[in-house]
Amino acid sequence: MRLWKIFGLGLLVALFWSTTGFSFPHEGMSGAGAGPGGPHLWRLLRALNLSDSQKAQVHDLFAAHRSNVQALRAQMRASQQQLADLLLSPNPIDPNALQATTQQLAGQRDQLMQEHLALAQEIRSVLTPDQLAQATQLKEQLRSLRATEHQLLSPQP
Repeated sequence: MRLWKIFGLGLLVALFWSTTGFSFPHEGMSGAGAGPGGPHLWRLLRALNLSDSQKAQVHDLFAAHRSNVQALRAQMRASQQQLADLLLSPNPIDPNALQATTQQLAGQRDQLMQEHLALAQEIRSVLTPDQLAQATQLKEQLRSLRATEHQLLSPQP
């Protein structure tokens, strides 16, 4: 039974570790470095054919959010390490410390989500109505492609 508990805790740690890896993996339009953005957002923005002025505005928006995002990601890494240390320690798990650490991590994730949403709203305000309509159309096409991919790759009973 102890082996299953350790295995379950290991899976929990892996889950916490993997879910935060999707936050802001790229820095700017070049896609290099760590900071706000993500390759999918930049690809979408590129597909919208932003004007030079819009590109400059979006770049400035990313720069304005970068330090907050980097700080939150550093805090999350520290909390994840603390959680891993608690779960994989040979000592008995302190439920209070475990709860405090998971609440801290959840709060940091919430702050990161709020930062993402603030950036998205600011970027949205830079786009024209035609670009927003085009973005909606692209999003729907991508959803359809993902659904088709899922159908094709899912085992059939």
